[in-house]
Amino acid sequence: MQRHFHLQGLRLAGDTGGAGTVFILGSPDEVKTVSKSDYEQWLADTMGNPAELDIPYQALSEENITSLN
Repeated sequence: MQRHFHLQGLRLAGDTGGAGTVFILGSPDEVKTVSKSDYEQWLADTMGNPAELDIPYQALSEENITSLN
């Protein structure tokens, strides 16, 4: 579970860098808030260097859903 909150002018627990952004990382055993830099480090450690996916837009229609089978 990942949630991203951005609040201007408010010091948030876990925002050690003072950027105003806190990320909430959760697992079945633990939930914690981390700073943006800590999140970016966690992401790099967890995901490596993933490539951005280019997913073409398709309208949500019966025809498009049926074509997935």
